[in-house]
Amino acid sequence: MKKLASLLMAGLLALAMIAPASAAGANEILKGTPELDGKLDDIYTQSVVYTIKEDVVNYAWGGAEIQDFSEAASYFLWDDNYLYVCTVNVDDTIVNLTGEKGWQNDAAEMWFIDEGLRHKIHAAADGNFFLGSDGDGKTAYDFAGAKSVATYTDDGWCVEVALPMNNLAAGKEFSYTLQVNNCIDGIDAGSASGSQKGDYALKCVAEEVVLPVVEEVVEEAAAPQTFDMGVIAAAVAIVSAAGYAISKKR
Repeated sequence: MKKLASLLMAGLLALAMIAPASAAGANEILKGTPELDGKLDDIYTQSVVYTIKEDVVNYAWGGAEIQDFSEAASYFLWDDNYLYVCTVNVDDTIVNLTGEKGWQNDAAEMWFIDEGLRHKIHAAADGNFFLGSDGDGKTAYDFAGAKSVATYTDDGWCVEVALPMNNLAAGKEFSYTLQVNNCIDGIDAGSASGSQKGDYALKCVAEEVVLPVVEEVVEEAAAPQTFDMGVIAAAVAIVSAAGYAISKKR
């Protein structure tokens, strides 16, 4: 029994050694550099994600009615140069207004509180990208070095930004929330879902993203038919029992 218990413990330890590392904490941003292409690369999905919940504040403007909730989420990474945020939205009514009304287009408004300043990053599905500063015009970001890529997807749109935050390093803390603007059918109206509070705490950590290794499955040629040792053992036992019974009858 002790030998069996030892074998079981050894097996559990072996499984623990080959299992992937555990994910970061709920509010921890892992270190990693994605390709800035306006797509949700696999590297993002290993780090923290902020999701708009169905119970968030929803409101409308320009006479529009509140639309059905659509899923939206922001994924985070960081490296020595940038904070990366990739925001995806499910939207079946992509709208591109031009001119003065362009600000109403489908967009992610990413609200931050950093170094005591509250501001937003406006990243629209049409590529419009700008920084809305704090009330006194100050900001914690050198926005001149910021980057953004927007793409349309089969389900909606995706915007990916790279922000050169001040004092970006392991241990960096700030707060965030997301508001998604949804333009309605090209008219001067729309709705929004999310929050502008910027009250979800996030922290950059030193742990680096490790993508799971996908093992290649190699199909082996069918082996020659062999007898199962368990079947052989069972057959031997049956024959032995039968022989024993016959000998007793004699």
